[in-house]
Amino acid sequence: MYRVLLTLFILSLSQSYLNAQFYNITSRAGLWHTCASEAILGGGAAFIDYDGDGWLDIAMTGGEEPDKLYRNNSDGTFTDVSELLSKHNQDQITSAVVAGDLNGDGCPDLLFNTYNRFSDIILRNNCDGSFTLIPAQALPRVGSSVGSTLFDFNKDGLLDIYVTNYVAEPSFIYNDEEEVIGFDHSAEHDYLYINFGGFQFSEQSRALGINSQGCGLAATVIPTPDHSSYGILVANDFGEWVHPNEFFVLQPDGTFQDEAAQYGLDIGIYSMGIAVGDYDEDADFDLMISNLGKNALLKYDSSTYTRVEEQYGVANTLSLDGKLATSWGTFFCDVNNDTRLDLFVANGFINSPEFIKAGLIDPNQLYLNNGSDRFVEVADSYGLTDRGFNRGAVYGDIDNDGDLDILTAYINYENTVRPDIQYKLYENISPESNYLDIDLAATTTAGDAFGTIVEAYHSGKKFLQYKYSSGTHASQSSPYIHYGLGDAMVLDSLIIKWPSGTEERHYTIPANEIIQVVEGISTFEILGCTDSNATNYNPNATLDYGCLLSGDVSTSDLNNDDCFAEQFTISGNILIIEPQSTSRIRISLFDLDGRIIGEKEISAAHRMYDLRELAASSEGIYILKLSSLDCSYSKALFVGN
Repeated sequence: MYRVLLTLFILSLSQSYLNAQFYNITSRAGLWHTCASEAILGGGAAFIDYDGDGWLDIAMTGGEEPDKLYRNNSDGTFTDVSELLSKHNQDQITSAVVAGDLNGDGCPDLLFNTYNRFSDIILRNNCDGSFTLIPAQALPRVGSSVGSTLFDFNKDGLLDIYVTNYVAEPSFIYNDEEEVIGFDHSAEHDYLYINFGGFQFSEQSRALGINSQGCGLAATVIPTPDHSSYGILVANDFGEWVHPNEFFVLQPDGTFQDEAAQYGLDIGIYSMGIAVGDYDEDADFDLMISNLGKNALLKYDSSTYTRVEEQYGVANTLSLDGKLATSWGTFFCDVNNDTRLDLFVANGFINSPEFIKAGLIDPNQLYLNNGSDRFVEVADSYGLTDRGFNRGAVYGDIDNDGDLDILTAYINYENTVRPDIQYKLYENISPESNYLDIDLAATTTAGDAFGTIVEAYHSGKKFLQYKYSSGTHASQSSPYIHYGLGDAMVLDSLIIKWPSGTEERHYTIPANEIIQVVEGISTFEILGCTDSNATNYNPNATLDYGCLLSGDVSTSDLNNDDCFAEQFTISGNILIIEPQSTSRIRISLFDLDGRIIGEKEISAAHRMYDLRELAASSEGIYILKLSSLDCSYSKALFVGN
């Protein structure tokens, strides 16, 4: 009786660890894809509503294999519609993908970068559920391109394209024993394509003052700290050896100037990806730059950026096998809708010389923002620790349930077909909490509204968000601004600062809606299903969007216990498994603070396991997690004598 009462009491204290979880739904969702690349570079994905039905679809790079496009069926599954995509040449190795309306017709187009010196690929969205391949001469320059970012630099209503290029010629520094001790690569120049309409572009990087000198792996456009202009932040690999990160700031005359040193952004690391967000809620934008080795968390303070990754506990310097961790895709987002921006980092092995040896056992990292001056790493207890060769990572609400789901991209150079070597989609099944999604539509500049700053006020606080293209390695997240609102049922006000320089205010915005804000319009629309016969009818909706008429349910309505393929019972301290498949099973034991105590992976043929081995003979209440390739199950239990 004592143990029952104690368990119930502890469960009441530990709901955040049991409920705020992610589950791998890749197979159940009907996804199968892996990016093949002998160079182990690339691996990108983009959330895009290409058919305008209100549900996020997924585009993925294929590397040496065909690229993929999956249409969201609105019932927790996706349909492979990759026949809509095509390459100029089957020898193209695609590395990254972004989405944006390049011709101003209101429909998002796709841009795939190619790593092996072929023209990058533009696919025009025909606004009817199909795409047309734009001739290769639209983007005439070729290089080792590994990413793009989109922005309307000249404010003419058309998205321009910044293409990040990598190594031109590899070269190494050796010691007397012929061991590599450094890098002397020559870098490939980046490109800036100015959009003249009709998919006509002119490459003008050097003419506009962009003299990129680094081996770029990611780029995005961020506002200068005083919000007077914008700059292209370029994350350069081999920064200590070739060239550090660059920050090309747009000048009043339309040219660019590298001001990275002025703002403390000229750090020389093995930069891989960029995240932008006001994680400390001090009304300015901070940055995360992923790295081979210690990641860089850059806090803006007064006049410059300062590295604070150690202070905040997000350095992630070493992998589980004691070598250097390798981080790639990264982003800030509120995974539990508690108003605070959390941080996700996708990790994955890459070949490297002995003096910077990368670890092979290198799990992803999820850092929860607890509102103090530290983050808490909870990826394992939240179901996000995949230890594969991850690269890009993106977030988006794939089931329109108000919380953010996560997709990670996978590089495969083994030419092997295995269920664990693939992109992975994780559904967020956090307990219900309030939120607001914002669809921004600019009218003075390009309609995608990249570069818009949004200030939200509620509960006596100010929350800053920013809409930007790409950044996270080779990939692009949801097109919506997402606010977790905690207990707040209404936003007091929103201030929209458009890229054109105009500001607009909206008041008394209801929670738990997707709203559309159009520049120059004094009111906002509530997006939702206006058909009263639909299963997701929204009586508050003012603009029809995303109706479900079939009665299908989201994967969030499925019982997690039902999805777990292996049946199990617990007798005392003994876990008894009666397998229905041949999958391997991971057994994990966590304390009530979410720290992992012990972990073991067993085959399905192993029928019994003593949990005291994981608890290290320490009696108490723990959280047990069982996971196979597709499913996870968690529960609290007492382990002891």
